[in-house]
Amino acid sequence: SQTQTPMRADLVLGQSSFTSRVTDASARTMAVPFGIIFSYNGRLLVSDNSLNRVLVFDPPFVSGMAASRALGQADLNSAVVGTDLNRFNGPRHLGVDTDDRVYVTDNNNNRVLIFAQTALAQNDARAALALTRGVNRPIAVFVSPQTGEIWVGNAGANQALRYPKFDTLAIGGDQSQTRNLASVYI
Repeated sequence: SQTQTPMRADLVLGQSSFTSRVTDASARTMAVPFGIIFSYNGRLLVSDNSLNRVLVFDPPFVSGMAASRALGQADLNSAVVGTDLNRFNGPRHLGVDTDDRVYVTDNNNNRVLIFAQTALAQNDARAALALTRGVNRPIAVFVSPQTGEIWVGNAGANQALRYPKFDTLAIGGDQSQTRNLASVYI
């Protein structure tokens, strides 16, 4: 049997080094990173559950680099909890659609916030739309690149919710089709 060398990370974000641990809100720190996704334009987004924000990192990526902006906060040094469309309370997983809109499960506010394109989003950006109908403690979100359908893991109700693509929602409002998780086969 061959011995394998364990793989080691070669870059760290959210701390100045692999061994540091600072949890105060800043452009270079994270307290509880939760969801991670790449936008279609190559930016890395990381939800910081404890500091109620989504950090946006622009390439090229280097260890210890600062985030360029924070969704959910007025600046990169804030960690305010809120219910307005520019605040979070426990953001978890992230999704992105082919138009580079960002979807954030805002767990403690029982909603999914949808933000305009990541290239245009700035600190304190307001969500373009909030999915709230039937949403209870959402923890996961996925946007199909083929159909644009939005799927939400609705943990508080033991369901998966399916919403039509963003363009349909923007015209027709928050209409979901609820499916019991046990009966959804993909």
